[in-house]
Amino acid sequence: MRNISHKPDSHRVAVAATSVSMPEFWVGQVRARALAKGDALEIARIAAISAAKKTSDLIPFCHQVALTHVSVSYRLEQDSIGIEVSVAAVAATGVEMEALTAAAICAITLYDILKPHTSDIAIGPTLLLSKTGGKDSEAWHERPLRVSLRGATLERAERWFGDLATLQAASEEEADLTVQLLAPDANGEPTSEGEADAGLELAMRQFATRRHPAAAAWRLAAAQIGRRTELRVEEHGGPTDELLAAVAPALVRRIRSQQP
Repeated sequence: MRNISHKPDSHRVAVAATSVSMPEFWVGQVRARALAKGDALEIARIAAISAAKKTSDLIPFCHQVALTHVSVSYRLEQDSIGIEVSVAAVAATGVEMEALTAAAICAITLYDILKPHTSDIAIGPTLLLSKTGGKDSEAWHERPLRVSLRGATLERAERWFGDLATLQAASEEEADLTVQLLAPDANGEPTSEGEADAGLELAMRQFATRRHPAAAAWRLAAAQIGRRTELRVEEHGGPTDELLAAVAPALVRRIRSQQP
């Protein structure tokens, strides 16, 4: 499975669709709820919702996601039934696989209910109509994140930011972000030229604390100097890389939102 530990939670929505073709007579029977196995549409709806919640059990590399909403809608045509499934979650990864799985299982369930009556049934195509959340709805820019580092290498910084951004070394005057690692007995306050950013500090600390227990006692300070964000971190010789990786999404999101 892909490591998504560093990624921020966001509201994710995915919509998938498919269809089941059959003779016109049997569409009428489905509409009239007159099939031997019962109300095909409601049975298939329940199957779709169950499938969405069990997607990680069915597809090996899918993450477990706590879904907040699943809806199934139908469009009954002359010789087919259209299916549309919408899935939502607040998570660090998308829910398109949940939507596709739910749509496919909904169609297969209708197939199972109809097969005693007719063999003239076809499924598909099954496709993803849309997805939002994460990078799809954030101001993630194509240009690299320009960083100025004191006490750290660019290679080390790439471990913090993962796939959130491509890094480019820059002078302090041209950088979007300056990160300074300090010795444990150093002053962790921002430089006097910058205005302390308590809101960013709080956002980063709250975000990191959910991902690493040591973050609550971590000394950090943030300041805004023009368009450049300055982060000063007291390095304890402990899990500094893990803590900076945990805080990186909140930090990058703030920087990206300020870029033109």
